[in-house]
Amino acid sequence: MRAHTLAAPAACGKASVGPAGMPSLPERLWTTKDAATFLRLHPKTVLGYIRRGILPYHSRVGGRYRFDPVEIARWRKEGCST
Repeated sequence: MRAHTLAAPAACGKASVGPAGMPSLPERLWTTKDAATFLRLHPKTVLGYIRRGILPYHSRVGGRYRFDPVEIARWRKEGCST
């Protein structure tokens, strides 16, 4: 089994800019498990927050949620606001 570690996003609160001034995507989008680990929540709690519109998510891939680490860090920093 591969070790799975997460680090807080280095660019929290700073959007990077890609070609033609368009915002660029993060290097890697987080899974529900990644976001839950970072937020110190159970993955089912994360899914419940999404369904209630409390937690922002970036997209869905194959029916699974993906999260922008910068947005999750901002959400946590702002007091997990709804």
